[in-house]
Amino acid sequence: MGNMRGNKPEDSGYIGTRQAARALGVDPRTIRNMIERGELEGVLEGEGVNKRYSITISSFEKVLEQRKEGEESNTEFPDISGGEKSPGHFGKEAARSIESLSYRLGRAESRLELASETESTLREALEREREALERERERADRLEATLQEAQRSWWKRLFRGPVV
Repeated sequence: MGNMRGNKPEDSGYIGTRQAARALGVDPRTIRNMIERGELEGVLEGEGVNKRYSITISSFEKVLEQRKEGEESNTEFPDISGGEKSPGHFGKEAARSIESLSYRLGRAESRLELASETESTLREALEREREALERERERADRLEATLQEAQRSWWKRLFRGPVV
């Protein structure tokens, strides 16, 4: 799947999946798939949530050149329309649009999930605060009753009995 860093003299460095995806106009998942299929040379680094791929710049440049050559020499559908875009170009544009929309959908879904989790957390915190407020109100009522009892003069307490 990948090389160890520094094994090839032509590798002048590494880039991350996000940078490669941005340069190719695709989703970072597409870049990871390309590494897994062997289309790009990459190194898997880290473990668990810190796991990420680094792509060799030389293999990235090869893929970039291939994509540019593929766009320039559109032999499947030659441009016979006198300047208009060929059907092949629209297919590539559609594929890019689908990838972009899929990426945006994924981001929107994750934002929705995050908002839902945040909402439930806030609702729980609100309920805890309401319970704490109710306890404080009950405490305030008890303290007020104690204060009223203490403010009655001693002879009223002695001769009149309990306050109604």
